Amino acid sequence: MEGQVPGFQGVLRRRRRAGQAGGRRARHQRAYLLLPREKLWARRLQHEPQHQEGPRSDGRAGAGAVTGTAAGADAAQARFVHPPSLTGGSMSSTLFKVGKYYHYRFRLAGGARRQRTTHEVNHKRAHAIMSKAYADAVLLASGMQPVPTLEELIEQWEDLRAPIASKSHRRGIDVFKRRHLHGLGQLLISDLGTEIIEKARNAHLATRKSATANHWLRKLKLLVNWAVKRKIIPKLPWDVPMLSVQKIPRATLPTTSTDDWLAEIDKATMRSPSVAIAVRLMYGLGLRESEAASACWEWIDWERRTFTPGITKGKEAVPVPMPRWLVAYLAPERRPQGLIAPGKQGRELPDGFARYAMRRANAATSLTGITPHRLRGTCATLMSEEGTPIQTIQAIMRHKDPKTTMGYLEVNMDIASRAQDRIEDKIYGGRKMGDGRKTGPSGA
Repeated sequence: MEGQVPGFQGVLRRRRRAGQAGGRRARHQRAYLLLPREKLWARRLQHEPQHQEGPRSDGRAGAGAVTGTAAGADAAQARFVHPPSLTGGSMSSTLFKVGKYYHYRFRLAGGARRQRTTHEVNHKRAHAIMSKAYADAVLLASGMQPVPTLEELIEQWEDLRAPIASKSHRRGIDVFKRRHLHGLGQLLISDLGTEIIEKARNAHLATRKSATANHWLRKLKLLVNWAVKRKIIPKLPWDVPMLSVQKIPRATLPTTSTDDWLAEIDKATMRSPSVAIAVRLMYGLGLRESEAASACWEWIDWERRTFTPGITKGKEAVPVPMPRWLVAYLAPERRPQGLIAPGKQGRELPDGFARYAMRRANAATSLTGITPHRLRGTCATLMSEEGTPIQTIQAIMRHKDPKTTMGYLEVNMDIASRAQDRIEDKIYGGRKMGDGRKTGPSGA
């Protein structure tokens, strides 16, 4: 029975017996039994069958028995030998139960033993956790970083990058994590190939517009490119182009309707007048919604009639000229410091603070599509129509690339029509159509 004792207790007993014996066979046995534990287990697993318990007397399978086509595979998962690690030598892992949860234990060559709980009662899931923990430990021991899943990468981004990122980035990543993973969360980022990304994007398109699919892909690229910069993976594992999106006309606030629209804003914000102030900052200065919410009195130069945003997306501090009507509107509320448009308890207005008021004003004035961002676009478009150079508009909008500024500007065909009228006057020398020549400017 002693030869059938499982584990290293039986090995130690045979070692003691071999040390007391003599002859060639005893010397060979001593050399075999004095091997390191990892190599000893490797040889035993190569030459000995896996232990399996037979059927129980009550007809149920024993603890080590397996059924179906996976016979013998699950039993071998309890203890197995890994190939030589990157740090040299080999390593054995053990999966065992403590109470109702599976635990694992392994030791890298030359390193300390690691033992953790998997918090799993399912053997297959526990084995997968153990395998990943070992692979991560090998990479860390060799000076590399383990490849995370997409969910783990998002957690790392939130811990390391989110504290210094903008509110819009943090909000976008949070929405992406909660609503738009589409089954990618448990995949390693190195396994996110082109086919997988295209299938996930198709799942996104099933319920959303193509423009949002491009935004979804940008968020995914932002996260994985961050992993590339940290040298977790060498490059993006997919090559998926952006979709071609049908462009639609974007709304601008007509100058003829501005007074009526702002009056409706005032009616809708009687209980929160700070919202009306912030809306005028967005319209008059071209501020972003977050910049209007964080605007402070000390950033206004009343003598030079300029406003310098102190908290911006691109970290710039560019003085923006203030229109006369906005200076006159703010003058009665002038303070030495503090928020220009404070919210409740003196804090900043929350995200989306102007949504309700703008919806009411749009309905009352029969306008559509006027949003905080379109107020910013309206400001840029009006300055362009009055002859402001694109470089100046770029500085006021605080854009890094003039192409971004050009995307804000909307085409005003009324200007083209007036230009055609002026050209006609030059051609006909002030004569009206129908007088004198009737065949056009060539006289043919």
